[in-house]
Amino acid sequence: MPQGQIIRQAFENALDALGESGRRALIEDLLNNGVFLNDPEINLIKIMTVLRNLLGDEVADTMAERIIIKLDEMYSVQK
Repeated sequence: MPQGQIIRQAFENALDALGESGRRALIEDLLNNGVFLNDPEINLIKIMTVLRNLLGDEVADTMAERIIIKLDEMYSVQK
């Protein structure tokens, strides 16, 4: 699986805690700020930069932790 797709999947899985409306709103905010989740070159730096601007450092750090946990879960399943 390409890196961009892995990052996208982990990010979307991390958003599950927000519920459907929160998830859609955050993805829309990312799109409005030039972060396209279907971009094969997407990376955590792009996502986190916009999240910090939108949500502040504390919430962005929490989201980063959730993304890393989801990446770890995805990696563990592949083993």
